[in-house]
Amino acid sequence: MKVCAAVLCVVALAAISWIRARRAGLAVAQDASLIVAALVASGAIVLLARPGWTRVPAIALAVVAGAGDARYGYVFDEVVSVGACAVLAVAALGGAAGPALLGALIGGLPLLVLVLISRGRALGLGDVKLAAAISLGLGGFGALEMLTWAFALGGSAAAIGLWTGRRRRGDSVPFGPWLALGAVLVAGGVPV
Repeated sequence: MKVCAAVLCVVALAAISWIRARRAGLAVAQDASLIVAALVASGAIVLLARPGWTRVPAIALAVVAGAGDARYGYVFDEVVSVGACAVLAVAALGGAAGPALLGALIGGLPLLVLVLISRGRALGLGDVKLAAAISLGLGGFGALEMLTWAFALGGSAAAIGLWTGRRRRGDSVPFGPWLALGAVLVAGGVPV
């Protein structure tokens, strides 16, 4: 049952992301990156989302939106809203809507503060919405762990890029993939 739910969630979100990218005029003609991400995510979700059902759509959302951000440079609102609704529905059916909403607040509020302080130069609102939506499935403590992983890994990658000369100061770095990796590590029980 969990396998079917994971595959359905990932394929649906990948299809929405692909359609949205196509409507935005982005190059998607021969693009298989979201399908590959969907297949990898399906396996990862089944293996890693062990503690609860709310993590199944949350990790599906994280991986598909993270792959879309890495490929297109956008976190599509349609993907985040559909994913968030799926996570919240699963949480509500399991009687955990309160902890899910608390997780969203804890996951999204720190990033919103960064967006407001930096006037959108450090992060975009898509990253805020994605973090809040993923955190619906991770809960409060999981949201903090996800953000810790995302900033540690994303910051390290940016520093290495600067050091090797592959990136310059002021270059944009998509944050969605790092949120996705942080969520997968949290769902897998990897300690911070």
